[in-house]
Amino acid sequence: MSWLLALPFLIPIFTALATFPARGRRLLCGSLSIFGCVLMLAVAISIVILVETGGTRAEQMGGWAAPFGITLVADRLSAVMLLISAIVGLCVSLFSLSDIDERRVKLGFHSFFQLLLAGVCGSFITGDLFNLYVWFEVMLIASFALLVLGGDRIQLDGGSSMWP
Repeated sequence: MSWLLALPFLIPIFTALATFPARGRRLLCGSLSIFGCVLMLAVAISIVILVETGGTRAEQMGGWAAPFGITLVADRLSAVMLLISAIVGLCVSLFSLSDIDERRVKLGFHSFFQLLLAGVCGSFITGDLFNLYVWFEVMLIASFALLVLGGDRIQLDGGSSMWP
């Protein structure tokens, strides 16, 4: 079992766990977030190289057979989408150092951003519909948390308009 296909979503999850306790220190949180994005970019590049040289890769996580285990699949499309997500994630993480204020960093911006990246990358690498649904839920919860993070009236109005 190769863990390379699981790293695109494991790295942001562990980065989110690392940035949450450090959220009181803006520079440390930003540095951890950038480090996680750089690491994810390196993994995405290695997956692109792996797919280009060896074709489509499929792995069963946990040692369970396909109907019961988690299937991760990397083909050309998913590898390129992972690479694009890693590049955009790194750019957003770099931009957030100058744009996100101290209050939102203390509320956990970097943790929610990394969870959003985990949901995006998990959606691209999953091999079945159930896990696609799970990763979409992770992505939606993180994006909703980022939407209402500051607690400003306009943010809460935007968040409440999502529900009928």
